[in-house]
Amino acid sequence: MKICIKCGEEKPLSEFHRHKNRPGGHRSDCKDCRRLYRQKKYHENPEKIKLAGLKWRRANPDKAAAQTKRYPEKYKARKVLNHVIEKGRISKPKTCSVCGKTGRVEGHHEDYSKPLEVIWLCSQCHIDIHTNKKTDSHQTTSGGSSAE
Repeated sequence: MKICIKCGEEKPLSEFHRHKNRPGGHRSDCKDCRRLYRQKKYHENPEKIKLAGLKWRRANPDKAAAQTKRYPEKYKARKVLNHVIEKGRISKPKTCSVCGKTGRVEGHHEDYSKPLEVIWLCSQCHIDIHTNKKTDSHQTTSGGSSAE
């Protein structure tokens, strides 16, 4: 158990990201607090964050290429969707299809073999969908079947 320096809650070590240079081998802030911090930083200056990512990919082409090789179907689906949006064949909505929140939306693929079939979600709903899928997949691996 460890106490988060941001929220002050005592949580199991699994709720803290590992960090080899930190005392005890884990970050001092919990995963939830870290996620909220990163979201805040992104919303304060999204262009700066995007530029930093681009610089990282240019400085580390081997690592960036390894990420696309690790999930080639995901990369291809994103590339196809972004191309179609750029050409104006699909318009990206401004509202989340789940909660109706207006602002930045992300495309969620249920099936990467169908790159143009996406659900448009705000970042929180997108996180919720992936979190629930992970929970569902852990529950169904013991012989049950998934409805997805």
